Amino acid sequence: MNELKLLGKTIERIRIAKKIPRERFSWETETARSFIYQIERGQGNPSIKTLIKMARVLDCKVQDFIRF
Repeated sequence: MNELKLLGKTIERIRIAKKIPRERFSWETETARSFIYQIERGQGNPSIKTLIKMARVLDCKVQDFIRF
């Protein structure tokens, strides 16, 4: 699995575990819902700024999205 796909699946898994719908997640991160979908499918490459917003909304750290 490539890195972007793994990143997206991790974000999606955390979002679903926290019971945050994609539409609300999009609104709270100020990111287009279609881009959230692309990120979660491994087709979008989010900026660091977007990852930071996502981590804040999901109440976690950016490091939680990335596995080495």
